[in-house]
Amino acid sequence: MRNLWYPNKNAQYMTQAEVKEAKQLDVIRDRDPFFASEVKTKGIKKRMSDAPQVDISIAMLSPQRTFQILESLIPPQIEFSRRRIIPSDAAKDQEQSGAIFGSVSIADIVSNIKALLAMRATEEGNEDAARVVLQAEDIRLLHKGLAESDESDRVKTLGEFEIEIHPKGAVPIQRSIKVREEQS
Repeated sequence: MRNLWYPNKNAQYMTQAEVKEAKQLDVIRDRDPFFASEVKTKGIKKRMSDAPQVDISIAMLSPQRTFQILESLIPPQIEFSRRRIIPSDAAKDQEQSGAIFGSVSIADIVSNIKALLAMRATEEGNEDAARVVLQAEDIRLLHKGLAESDESDRVKTLGEFEIEIHPKGAVPIQRSIKVREEQS
């Protein structure tokens, strides 16, 4: 209405008096969502049928090739650095806390591995490394050294933890992550 009909003088806005009168005469109805829809869809279908059909094919890596790439390019230990939470004086007396600011999540691990694969792809000319499809669902934390909790997708303390990388169709690969204290 605002952009097409009103500027072309095909329609005009109702005044308050006209709205009251229309309500009294029961003229105002709900909006008809199908108004002029047939005209619009015919034009779209016609334009789509005129468009040339392009066949797109994406070469995916086999699960065996994905396993070979991940096995050879991912180091045995992936390191992350985070700042340690310094406990209050009362907590210092009891024990040193390994809690960290900002946890290491599965998404952090995936982005780190993807960056590593992309870097190796450019350095070594290994184009397949950049084509490895890896998602958060493909990685899980093994709870060795981790307290079982609701958040099984993140590490919140310093230390070493085991992860399992299991891309779709491939054999799982086990690696470890090390969360160390960030040096200022």
